[in-house]
Amino acid sequence: MTFITYIAYPTTPGGRFDLEYYNTTHMAIVERHWKGLGLESWSVTSFAADAPYVALATIVWKDAASSQRAMTPENGLLEVVADLPKFTDIKAVHFSGTVAASSSL
Repeated sequence: MTFITYIAYPTTPGGRFDLEYYNTTHMAIVERHWKGLGLESWSVTSFAADAPYVALATIVWKDAASSQRAMTPENGLLEVVADLPKFTDIKAVHFSGTVAASSSL
């Protein structure tokens, strides 16, 4: 079953988040390492300045096992994590789960 990981970056007074770098460089690193491991798609949503979050990444996996495989040092996790300080100093909130229902219209 499709498994989704959400990575939310809370709006933080004085916090730094470089959306352009995140979209063009960081997510390219994610895709390069994980597309062969069950990563099916990703998207990044940005929010208005007064919203509770700066950005939200939605990572879609083939299944939970694909996500678990990707979260290992030998599958690029170290490079993904090492890249974090290049675009933010905000502590992200992670949550994930299996899709229970969906529709494409």
